[in-house]
Amino acid sequence: MKDQHLIIHPHLEDWLKRMEADAGMEPLLFVYFHLRFRTFVIAEWVDRGRTFVDVENLGHSLRGFTRRRAVELRKKLFRNLSGGDLEKGLRQYERHRLLDVQAESDDKIKYQDWAQSSKVSVSMAGV
Repeated sequence: MKDQHLIIHPHLEDWLKRMEADAGMEPLLFVYFHLRFRTFVIAEWVDRGRTFVDVENLGHSLRGFTRRRAVELRKKLFRNLSGGDLEKGLRQYERHRLLDVQAESDDKIKYQDWAQSSKVSVSMAGV
């Protein structure tokens, strides 16, 4: 799962920063390109630099982010959260975290397998 997200800085990011500043919010929104699914996503940092949640999937092109979608995103970001919204966000966070842990575990197993298979055996016979 690592190295599947490429943070980019399109003009859309400028609009996101202005929107957050106008609302007196800390700048937590950013845009990334999902390398596996080839989609653009607006996301929000939960734990800056470590954990984020997807806010809006923009699809395969940034052209899909129209004025109408901008208005909908603004409403989505500034509405009061319900218990269901909070639960959904927490489940999404837990799922992403579990996938990260599984990927790290898979990487460690692959490394251990590689390390085991590359051991050189030395024979002292005939010395």
